[in-house]
Amino acid sequence: MGHFIYNTIDSGAEPMPLKTTCGPFQPSLENAFVKAVLTAHPNLSTKIAVVAPSRKLADRLERLLAMEAGLNLINIQFHTFHSLAREVVENSQQLTSKVVTDGLFHDKLVDQLLKDDPEDRPKGLAAAYRSSIRDLIDGGLDPNDLPEDFIELFKEKATQTRLRDLLSLLNRYLERLNDIGVLPPAGVAKLAAKVVVNGMGGLEQYSKILYYGFYDLTGVQGDFFHAIAANHDTQLFFPLRKGHPAFHFAQTSLDSPRLRLGGEQPTYEEAKPEQRALGQTLNRLFNAHETTLPEAEARLTIFNVSGVRDEIWRVAKEILALTEREENPLEFHEIGIAARTLEPYQGAIKEVLDEHRIPYAMTGGEPLLRHPIAKLALSLLTLHKRQYPSQSVLDILDSPLIKKGEHNISAWKNIIKRQAVHSGWLQWEGKIEPFTKKDFELFKEVKREEGSVGAVIDKKDTKELWNFLTALRGRLRGGQGLTGWSQCAEHAKQILTETFDAPKDEPAWEAVLSALESLKV
Repeated sequence: MGHFIYNTIDSGAEPMPLKTTCGPFQPSLENAFVKAVLTAHPNLSTKIAVVAPSRKLADRLERLLAMEAGLNLINIQFHTFHSLAREVVENSQQLTSKVVTDGLFHDKLVDQLLKDDPEDRPKGLAAAYRSSIRDLIDGGLDPNDLPEDFIELFKEKATQTRLRDLLSLLNRYLERLNDIGVLPPAGVAKLAAKVVVNGMGGLEQYSKILYYGFYDLTGVQGDFFHAIAANHDTQLFFPLRKGHPAFHFAQTSLDSPRLRLGGEQPTYEEAKPEQRALGQTLNRLFNAHETTLPEAEARLTIFNVSGVRDEIWRVAKEILALTEREENPLEFHEIGIAARTLEPYQGAIKEVLDEHRIPYAMTGGEPLLRHPIAKLALSLLTLHKRQYPSQSVLDILDSPLIKKGEHNISAWKNIIKRQAVHSGWLQWEGKIEPFTKKDFELFKEVKREEGSVGAVIDKKDTKELWNFLTALRGRLRGGQGLTGWSQCAEHAKQILTETFDAPKDEPAWEAVLSALESLKV
């Protein structure tokens, strides 16, 4: 869905050839990267940029150069796609709108547009609309650039209606962002691509730009990458083992127009099996050409199916084939079925295996987190890590398991909702703590006669809420200095029993406590 700016805007210069180096991350790609840095950075006066798809990978490259290769990092700038784009637009002084990276802001804006729109839509589709809007923007789609007859390319009227509705929503979303002076989520990269093509952005300060470790790009990211690679000395380090089926998806991406600029043919860096991080694992799994396994030994076979039931159906057919083959047939008890999680398969396993008369034993019950009590316990124990989201706090206060005592829980929930607390301890401090010293008027906006007062939440109730929150925060933070599973498990169990008053004969509650006990060593 993306379009490539470097093809549509003429910079007046011949595109520079892109050098691409391929290989598995460790050690091939990392070794080639270190060598390229040494070549491009022969002295401290040469400045180069290293661009990785995530900050985590950029940090890994910093450690690789500084700690493992012993190189000086002066004049080596490490970037993510977003930080490089931000630097480019800021250097060009073309950024006239605000950049809001908080996804919640953009999601709420789409929700508001859906709410304001009189269009009759099925309830519960807000998340789908938000996801579609993000995908269209990441793809670089501008509804104003579409041909007038674009929608008519789809034959079904229902499809045309849905697409027209989605594009209308996208257009109103972009207009609203423009009205309030905010760039869309991918707007920085889109603007940066135009800046680079027009010869601005300050990238001439870098003698070399090294892209490392990505294998796919969104449309807008593709535009930005193409603009840089066509106008600056750029080298790409691409994770790929040539001809290996495990990297087939990456090969397809490398061969696409997104990453090929008519530059040099890629060079492939290979390493001996004993030097690879996974050793012979990929060869053994995918039956690649470099395998030390006997040819007669069975290897992994991959089948593509549609849906959970079809997966189990195909497994059942394979089981029957293994037990009925002429040579070395297997017994049922010699065959196992493994999955990342059994939860989505439990219903289908019984139905399909019974249908094929395949005996089986499945001792695992329902996952613990399928039970509301277990979910509530996990929510409580992770509150501090998640920065106290208000909805999680409200769920805990709403629970019939919470030890209410003489507290006015209804008043607690009212002030949280009226103060529109979202998350973050600073929000709780700023919006709740001040009303421990004065009453909170619930309906300030209602006009009243002078001297009259509307409904209020007593400061005593707010004080009790604040004491509950600060005590809970203290208990949750108290586990940060603990060492070992036994101490952490006992601390978690203590928090749960001090906060909740669950019936002793509740199986899910007993299972939660048993799970914590099992962590003790």
